[in-house]
Amino acid sequence: MQFFTAAGKLYIKPNVTGTAWQHQVEVAASERLVSLIGTQEKPVANLRFEGITFTQSFPTFLGGTSANRSMAPGTGDWSIFRSGAVYLEGTEHVTVSRCTFREVGGNGLFMYSYNRWNTVSESEFVWLGDSAVALVGVPKGGLASVDGTDGNFPSDCVISGNHMHENGVLTKQSSPYFQTVACHNNITNNVMYNGPRAGKSPSLPKCLCSCVSLTEGRCC
Repeated sequence: MQFFTAAGKLYIKPNVTGTAWQHQVEVAASERLVSLIGTQEKPVANLRFEGITFTQSFPTFLGGTSANRSMAPGTGDWSIFRSGAVYLEGTEHVTVSRCTFREVGGNGLFMYSYNRWNTVSESEFVWLGDSAVALVGVPKGGLASVDGTDGNFPSDCVISGNHMHENGVLTKQSSPYFQTVACHNNITNNVMYNGPRAGKSPSLPKCLCSCVSLTEGRCC
């Protein structure tokens, strides 16, 4: 496969023999397949996604359309791109259950800013460009702050019974579960393995976290 910028053409040479190759070629065009955006005052609420396969979203490890670069909120040095195949911002009581996230270009499910009482359960996350599930708050004092007094962070959410593996195919600073500037979330009974880093990263203040991480070879 080779792209010629001047001509604006992409040439594909398949590894086949025989007659001319006659197959349809499909490429990813969107980094977000579902995007729910509300506010703390007017949240998007009471939605359920069940038994859906999310796949073939656009890779974001070099940037994307929703944000121009990765960010490192809180006091840590862990950068992450603010997007996902399913993106939740300003939501309440949103449930994602028994779904499959397969071969998405970036994060699987991303909760950003205000999110309350959401549930991600019994779902599989496999062959992901970045992390499987990420919960990221917005510090009141800016990215380098940990001041969450205005409430714009994920809290009281449940991530349970999920199967997360083969993540970080494109982004090597990634883990199945990532959280920063968030609290009081329940991360239990998840199985995580075959990723480039730890099963969970990096800071989990005031959260219940109990999961089997075969990447680390221990209960994380």
